[in-house]
Amino acid sequence: MATFKSIWAGFKASPEYQQLKTQYDQMDGVSDIIGMNWDNLSEMVGNQLDTELSDYIGKSHADWTAASIGAYLTQVKHDDDIDGTQFLVEGPVVIGEPYCTYLARTKQINAKPADISKVMAEIKKENPEAGSLPKFLLALFSTPVETEGFMDDDDDSDDDDFDDVDFWDNPDLDSDDDFVPSVDLGQDGSSMTEDDFDDDPSTRVNRDPKLPMWQPSRLLRVNLQYSRLMKIYQERPEWQNRPEVVTADFMQNVVETLLVIGYNRYRKLPRSWTKHMLVEILTGDFVADRLYSQEEYAAIGPMLTDLISIVGSEQMMKPNKVAQLQRYIHEAAAKMVEAAKDPNNYSVDKKMILKIQAAGVDLNNDDSINNYVTDHKNDISSEYENGFPITAAVFDDPEQLAKLIDFYSPDQERDYLNPDAHVETFEGRSWHRKDAIKAHRFAVELAFRAYLDQQQKHPENIGPVSDYAAPFEFYLGSAYDFNLLQPEELTTEALEETMSLEYGPNSVVDDPEQQKAVQRIQLDDIDKLMVMVDMLEMYTTLPEQRAQALRQVVRDEKLRLHKRLGMDATPAFRKKKKRKRPKKNRRNKR
Repeated sequence: MATFKSIWAGFKASPEYQQLKTQYDQMDGVSDIIGMNWDNLSEMVGNQLDTELSDYIGKSHADWTAASIGAYLTQVKHDDDIDGTQFLVEGPVVIGEPYCTYLARTKQINAKPADISKVMAEIKKENPEAGSLPKFLLALFSTPVETEGFMDDDDDSDDDDFDDVDFWDNPDLDSDDDFVPSVDLGQDGSSMTEDDFDDDPSTRVNRDPKLPMWQPSRLLRVNLQYSRLMKIYQERPEWQNRPEVVTADFMQNVVETLLVIGYNRYRKLPRSWTKHMLVEILTGDFVADRLYSQEEYAAIGPMLTDLISIVGSEQMMKPNKVAQLQRYIHEAAAKMVEAAKDPNNYSVDKKMILKIQAAGVDLNNDDSINNYVTDHKNDISSEYENGFPITAAVFDDPEQLAKLIDFYSPDQERDYLNPDAHVETFEGRSWHRKDAIKAHRFAVELAFRAYLDQQQKHPENIGPVSDYAAPFEFYLGSAYDFNLLQPEELTTEALEETMSLEYGPNSVVDDPEQQKAVQRIQLDDIDKLMVMVDMLEMYTTLPEQRAQALRQVVRDEKLRLHKRLGMDATPAFRKKKKRKRPKKNRRNKR
């Protein structure tokens, strides 16, 4: 049975998806506010929709019909108590129509594209606004919340704390200003005027289930609130005494970056910012990725403390909280200034941009950048691969090893922690977050050892580190996600199960040339699996007898692929009686 991830990967490459993505991209700036690009947002909603449809229909994808899909989406529109589909209540067709059309076109469900179109047309007839992308996004922004702005989920409101109503009704703050985002999601696809956070890993949403539910409306509101606060700041005498490098654009970039990362990663708004959080963001993300000068780094701390003073003077935060937050900012900013002096703390991307800049390339001229990249293609590829070099010494430095694992991890967003991505119990065992993280991170660490081992044995054929990290994390991570097995506990059954998902006869690739390309990729993965088993035996407590059995599973599959990968071929391992995967114990949704 195909996994949602494998289905979604095909859907992302489809014309159905690209058409929707193009429409979203034309709404330039929307992703800046919500802190998510369209790929992340649509996959989150798509996964939710797929799960809910599966639960409602009670059958596998192959048995879905247009009628059952239509019945579910119709129910969603009329049932306010369906918590798991809150993002689809205002526009269920936005994701549902192209996704289900793709499933029908690729024959993964028991329906034809025309059947899906007919069902969706009936929904639209009843509600003409269904399927509107702007309405869908507005539904995201209008997610009900009890507290906003400067109050965090675990904070109680006090009499002298920020009052939403009074603030928004202040007529002195209604004038047009460059710092008030233009939040217009009309049918014409009007854009928001915000700084660019596109495809920035630091802004990705942390989906840790222990954190409060991510609510995009809160991020939108706090951005608007602070935009108005920055306007107030510019009207105060303090603004006239600011350093020359503190421009309006610079201030907005710093503040919005801090707000977005703080909320998306830690679920913290200014009133609940902690010293630990500020130190991590300022000495980490700001130093590693932001192209600030040393003068700008030095100005960030005083600028932020002045802004928080404005918060206090407007009676939006208690005096003791203002003083505490200013102290945290001062201490974190001092550490940031020192960290920014060391280029070793910069990301590979930042190092490359600075190198291009030093070569006299105009970073505002795309043609100049493209010409430089073309002329220095080999050097750039090498530098990116070696930006964080893997050596034997890293295993003696736990802190550096942790950074390398973070850098090379194939699952940067840790999607495997999503409740829908793993079982809760299996054969008397229970899923634990720390064990899941341990398994996935060890898989990447083992990939480093494999890379070094192969570098010694076969230096002429060695691929990049990512070539080992991706399959190792997928197979060893899946062993825990679905069988609750740590890497050293890997069994032939668990390996076969994952291989059946990866190489089973569920592909919709029909073109012979594409089939050959898939075969070559699979053969390469198989070679990596053999190395993975060798590393498991060498660096874990995996028994020798089980290691030999695992190697035999890999050899059998390689032999089958060498003979010829046919889309209707039955893998050798499928001749065995396959265990039925247990039904996931899904957590209650908010």
